Amino acid sequence: MKRTKLPRKTPMARKPKDDDEPMKHGNRIARQSRKRKLDYRKKVHRNDKLWSVMVRTRDNYTCRHCGSTEWIQAHHLRRREFWATRWQLMNGMALCARCHEFSNDFSAHGTPDKFEAWVRDSSPELFAYWTNIRGIPDGTVRHDEEYVDKEYRRLIGEKP
Repeated sequence: MKRTKLPRKTPMARKPKDDDEPMKHGNRIARQSRKRKLDYRKKVHRNDKLWSVMVRTRDNYTCRHCGSTEWIQAHHLRRREFWATRWQLMNGMALCARCHEFSNDFSAHGTPDKFEAWVRDSSPELFAYWTNIRGIPDGTVRHDEEYVDKEYRRLIGEKP
């Protein structure tokens, strides 16, 4: 029995001979786009790390809830996905790992109602800020790399 060659539904793309070939297939554009995305992700990751250090430094590496000095983490009051407030210092507080995530009795992520009541009772100015930023639509304020660097230098007492 003779096999017949069936036609392809989509033609095979021709592989470029080298990277310097003109952008027939968008290879250069795709490479530049991937590099831009990678650079952007690195900047965001760097700013997240700086924000975390700034929040923990501001709170003297001490849990605001229980006073522990071990396994201190920075907690966002409004989630990180909201870019308008992602890197604002007032949007964060230092909590130990137990108070942040792991305790069944009290944790920012495990028992959000208890956490909100604790913030309301222990820190009225922070609670007022928290209730105000809940109404800010995403994208109204965007803090970039320069803002984070400036705030970090201000926090550690270094001149810009």
